[in-house]
Amino acid sequence: MELQSHHTGRFNSRTKDLRKEFKIKELLYRGDFSTVRRCLRRTDKKPFGLKIIRKKRRKMLQFLQKLLEQMDLTEKLEHPNLCKTLRTYNTPNYIHMVMEFCSSYNIFEYLHAGDNFCEKQAAEVIKQISKGLTYLHENKIVHRDVKPENVLVFHHPETGAVLYKIISFGFAKNFEQGCSTLCGSPEYVAPEIIQANSIYFEQVDFWALGVLMYTMLCGYLPFYDDDQKKTYRLIRKHALQFDEEIWDTISKLSTDLIKKLLRTNTRKRYNGPQVLAHEWVNNDLTEPLDSGYIRMYYLRQRMVRGVKTILSVIKMKDTLVECEQEMTEKEEKKRMASAGAGAPTPNKNNYGTSAPATGAPRRKKVYVE
Repeated sequence: MELQSHHTGRFNSRTKDLRKEFKIKELLYRGDFSTVRRCLRRTDKKPFGLKIIRKKRRKMLQFLQKLLEQMDLTEKLEHPNLCKTLRTYNTPNYIHMVMEFCSSYNIFEYLHAGDNFCEKQAAEVIKQISKGLTYLHENKIVHRDVKPENVLVFHHPETGAVLYKIISFGFAKNFEQGCSTLCGSPEYVAPEIIQANSIYFEQVDFWALGVLMYTMLCGYLPFYDDDQKKTYRLIRKHALQFDEEIWDTISKLSTDLIKKLLRTNTRKRYNGPQVLAHEWVNNDLTEPLDSGYIRMYYLRQRMVRGVKTILSVIKMKDTLVECEQEMTEKEEKKRMASAGAGAPTPNKNNYGTSAPATGAPRRKKVYVE
């Protein structure tokens, strides 16, 4: 399978071409398919993010082809709340994507670093994400993976303003013909995504925004179970609850907007302009909220990631042990077969007569004239 794109000039690059323009610095993030490093442009020392994707394994070719298609889809997008890819170097072994440099903090980590988190700050996050999603939808693109980890903090170098930028367009797609693929993070997927034989459109992004807003304010997910199938069941049943102990300290306007974002009826679910016009988005509520719940949420998330990593390592170790045992058994069978008891079965040549045993002296052919 050969990777192709409409922009053929992009793929005649070498890693040395990248290093001529940028100085690669420390590692910021390591994922399943890629790593992200900080890099500096040599001409002015301006920082950028560098996403590095390795093409080593053949099973990644389909993933890489889809990635290049999505790059074609999103490379012309220009919005302050979308993380822009400035340049791509497609080398024989790697894809290097030079992007705007955002902090390594996602929105939850940034907002809850201190003790002054309030609804006004939360509203600014929802406002900016809504603007970014509205721009995507106006360009007929659905993101399909809106979650806290995919919204990073960007500090404008000139004005000092804080911008929240949507990243990770791996599931982005043109939605004009509808979408049918089950994708996204399980806790944030809309009910129409997990419904059998369902065609869905851009409204799934605002369902995910509702889940994000709910979690940002209270510190736990609205639909969650350790069993993924049970999580999907909760989403389908729309088992949405507001714990009085926590939500009594949060404004009624916020719960009103969440309910309108988490409507199962896609025609009644709020879209970008409706979110931006909602009274809560322009609130002036500066009373600090209890951020302890959010910290507990992140501790749980980190613990879950750590457990999954340990389980993956154990599974890999067990697989290696099984492979080693299989190899040992095969070698033992071969050894016993070659040293089997009794007389060896005589080999037959093409004429049906017995051929000389291996190692026996062969007669020289004599030709008589």
